[in-house]
Amino acid sequence: MEQVVTDNKPLLHSTDIASRLAMSDRTVRKWITVGLNGKKLKATRANNTGMWLVSEEDLADFLTDNADGEAE
Repeated sequence: MEQVVTDNKPLLHSTDIASRLAMSDRTVRKWITVGLNGKKLKATRANNTGMWLVSEEDLADFLTDNADGEAE
């Protein structure tokens, strides 16, 4: 997919994150909308496509915060 850049930060589509982490896009979207262990993955909704976009930094923070928890 084409890389999206906002405020000089590259953003990843939820499908890119799912591919990188070897899990389903549905699980990533669940982290965004419902959360994991009481914390949601910070994301921006792309107006033109409706896809979720996440910065590398926010993804790293979320994964670090949930390193001891298991995906639901």
